[in-house]
Amino acid sequence: MRQALQVALENLPELTSIETYAALQPPSHEVQGSPVLCCFVAAVNELHLLSSCKTYYGPKARVLVFSPSLDSRVITKAIQAGADGFVSMDSSLDDFREAVCQVYSGKRYLAKDLHKAVLEGIFDENIGSSMQLTHKESQILQLICGGLTFMEIAHKLDLTPGTVRRYHSNVMKKFQVHRTTDLIISALKHGFYAAH
Repeated sequence: MRQALQVALENLPELTSIETYAALQPPSHEVQGSPVLCCFVAAVNELHLLSSCKTYYGPKARVLVFSPSLDSRVITKAIQAGADGFVSMDSSLDDFREAVCQVYSGKRYLAKDLHKAVLEGIFDENIGSSMQLTHKESQILQLICGGLTFMEIAHKLDLTPGTVRRYHSNVMKKFQVHRTTDLIISALKHGFYAAH
């Protein structure tokens, strides 16, 4: 995927230099101008990458998120976390090129195929403040979605099984579900967990 993106970027005459990295890392040289950083973000819990981009590359860095998620919550949170543009993996190559050009020129961009998802998310009452998780709740949700039992989670996080059950119960209430299966489905749907 990284090579395909690089080829697409190399065909944009506006860009003078293109570098790709398998993981976010500080630049090995002084960065000139306002670089455009294309970040792959699969879920809400990966949005910390955006602040790292600004830290490593400076406040003039422009960040374009490339994501498999069509969930309005992920898109909204990415923009709130500092993304200058958002493109889904399902977007066309022309959309991707347009996004890079718009972000590079200092504008904001949201791929056309995401407009509907964002608009529907605005009207979806289940997405909102009731789904704000604490760090520990988020950790436990990740492990539950990963298939671990309460006992395994307790051991891994150095908690009692009862404490894990209490966190699980709190997360279930926030997601307004009654079964763990529904919790996992909702976590996937709303971008709290990305199956790897």
